[in-house]
Amino acid sequence: LGTASQLADASNGNGNTINTYSWDFLNDGTLDISGVPSPNFIFPAFGINLVSYTVSTSPVTGLICTNSTNTISVWVNPNPVPDFTFVNKCINAQPNTFDGSISTIAIGTNTAYAWAYGDGNISASSATFASSHTYLAAGIYNVTLTATSNKGCQAIVSKQVQVYEKPYVKIANSKACDQSVMTFTAITSPNSGIMQNWYWDFNNTITTIEGAGQTTNYTFSGPGAQTVALIGETNNGCRDTISKLVYVNYNPVAVFSGDKLSGCPIPKHCVTFTDASPAITGPAQITQWQWSLGDGTTLTNPTSASVNHCYGNTSSSQLAFFNVSLVVTTDSGCVSQTNTKPNYITVYPTPIANYTVNPNPGNVLTPLEYFTNQSIDYTKWWWSFGDGPFKIDSVNVDPTHFYSDVTAATYYSNLIVMNQYGCSDTAYVPVEIGPEFTFYIPNAFSPANNDKINDYFTGKGIGIAHFEMWIFDRWGEKIFYTDDIEKGWDGRVQGKSDDCQQDVYIWKVKLKDVLGKKHDYVGHVTLLK
Repeated sequence: LGTASQLADASNGNGNTINTYSWDFLNDGTLDISGVPSPNFIFPAFGINLVSYTVSTSPVTGLICTNSTNTISVWVNPNPVPDFTFVNKCINAQPNTFDGSISTIAIGTNTAYAWAYGDGNISASSATFASSHTYLAAGIYNVTLTATSNKGCQAIVSKQVQVYEKPYVKIANSKACDQSVMTFTAITSPNSGIMQNWYWDFNNTITTIEGAGQTTNYTFSGPGAQTVALIGETNNGCRDTISKLVYVNYNPVAVFSGDKLSGCPIPKHCVTFTDASPAITGPAQITQWQWSLGDGTTLTNPTSASVNHCYGNTSSSQLAFFNVSLVVTTDSGCVSQTNTKPNYITVYPTPIANYTVNPNPGNVLTPLEYFTNQSIDYTKWWWSFGDGPFKIDSVNVDPTHFYSDVTAATYYSNLIVMNQYGCSDTAYVPVEIGPEFTFYIPNAFSPANNDKINDYFTGKGIGIAHFEMWIFDRWGEKIFYTDDIEKGWDGRVQGKSDDCQQDVYIWKVKLKDVLGKKHDYVGHVTLLK
């Protein structure tokens, strides 16, 4: 059916030449072809087809002789009606199976089947109506089945077969630290099918599902190597499973100690803090140490080096406490719990030393000074008055001190006070003992009488910076001069060996005191023998 049948004229002209041919292929009285002795014709239906034909001759007598119509039957074989079934498969669920058993034929049998899979691959013709094929890539393919009957007739049928993409996903996760919630995300590759479902396995048993969705969270029960599996499913039901090895890092533990946990703040109470955090199970290691020292100071160090820090306390009566904390972090981002030691550092209060001195300045004539202790928050004290290493008073709260045997000068006194914690403070007050001017001179002396008393005549005084003295006899003649108050008149004339007579002599003194004031004196002295 569908191919041309050739009919060959076999008529006998009975002595005349056949010159007219008329063909009625459908035997319906309609002329289909004329003038052709052996025509080709495609019959429209299979089975028996009646063909009528007429031939004519032209005799020599000029008559036209027409034979009667003859009819023959032509058998046209039916074509196969090929058909097949299939199920669209995922690329990772192949092979694709094609079943041509539903192919039919009206009369006869189908004896051979040949497949073209649409990707350039074909199968050899075979009596087997089923076939399978594995495609290398997802896509839509035109699959063709050619069926051949026992009469050699063939027919073709084509259908579109789709091979679905499987899921192509990757697992992304947040940092993995022990007892921390981890976030897992499925990342879809561009060549993946349309994702519809995600199923997560975290206990290395794929038959149980611990999470669903493109993003999910999970906390592992302990550190170490963990296997995470993900089943991805597309809208066509294609599934694929991938797994990823995740290492859950150990968390570090912050440990530290300080060397001087309490002390006085003067000048400063300094403490050295030493890290003692143990090494963690690898491959991670601690790479950051963050200190909080309790007084607002924070330090972030890249090494475990010791930290030295000094504390103060401005109070004179209250203890100062400081919390110290340490947090350590590994190179994998795992952070220890904060190790806080409350009130770890104690800084004692410091008493405040203070006092007054009255009178200040004093003077060498009345060098008695009154010291008044105005210190606060102390339990012990020590006075030092500045005029000798052994003149210390730790008994009297408000002592008095006599600066005996001193000259005019500034004496640097101090007061040390101490509280019950052993913290001390020192106050300093310079005590000025000012100079004072006095001068006196005797009215008689007795040189050379061998009693070694009053052998020299000179003045005495306090605060004398420059001194000059002249001695005159009653006639006004100078008999002695000195500019050293320690070198007086021994009763002789101009230092000669002869002694002066017992008599009354005139003296004159000029001097300048330590305050820069000049003084002139004139008087009489009696020389006694």
